[in-house]
Amino acid sequence: MVFGVSTIFLYENRNSVDGFQYALGDPVFNCAEPSTAYDCVIKDSAIDIKDNITFTNLAWTASSCASKGLTGYSDNCTIYEINSVGSYLGNVVLELTLTLASQKVLVGPEINNNEIGPDFGKVDIRIKYPWVDKMQAGNKDKGHVALALYAAGRAGGGSVKAASYRDKSALVWSADTYRSAVFTWSGNADIKSTIGDTTSESYAVFISDQAVLDFQLCYNILDINCVISYFIISAWKWHMNAMKILGWSTQVVILSWKGVGADDVFYDPGLGMETAAGMFLTPTFICFAMLLVHYFFRK
Repeated sequence: MVFGVSTIFLYENRNSVDGFQYALGDPVFNCAEPSTAYDCVIKDSAIDIKDNITFTNLAWTASSCASKGLTGYSDNCTIYEINSVGSYLGNVVLELTLTLASQKVLVGPEINNNEIGPDFGKVDIRIKYPWVDKMQAGNKDKGHVALALYAAGRAGGGSVKAASYRDKSALVWSADTYRSAVFTWSGNADIKSTIGDTTSESYAVFISDQAVLDFQLCYNILDINCVISYFIISAWKWHMNAMKILGWSTQVVILSWKGVGADDVFYDPGLGMETAAGMFLTPTFICFAMLLVHYFFRK
């Protein structure tokens, strides 16, 4: 299981459906158009994680489950946290913390209760959108925060499906009869802003690698939606084709939340591996995935 954040952006909710709605080819890149049929990405609001954010070195900490106030575990229970902080123009905009445990234990409820263990963890994602640095202060009355990311897993025969996992909505990659990679995305996020604090349901759009690879690019240089879509989807095609050659199936996941003018969004999805016999003790697997993400996205 490999998980990587890609882009933070703002969107304007123009249709009657909560959360950012998008399908390949939708004209969402021009908010100057008066259409209410599509949500739109606010101009110049995007922050490319790889090119625009500078990350700190990984910080590793280990602490006892008792020190975290947890219950229901055996002796010698340890919580491991791997953290990195990303800055834009010198200001913190993104914090990522992967949490694992030496045995199964329930953690939370920072936002959502999550059962973690040696090979299934949670990723705390905190977004502090830089409204002033991105010159978006004038859009705080209508801008909602969204996050695009990649989630990839080994899938035998291309078996990737939406499913329920531990009472959460999930994507499941079935590598074979006995092993699966899992990304759980549902749950709530804490939203803090100058106009009030709230809790928002998490909304998600999923785009499969096959859909991206089959998509016919638009070449009309006079259409702004066409031009922006061309560059974004071309990049997706390159990444997904490379992963597919290696036997990995990739999904673009676009997460979004309600709450205009959000200064702070905190969200904690889960990811890891599962076997038919239950969790198996391979804590280095997720740690290695986190290191891969850090290697590719840290400048």
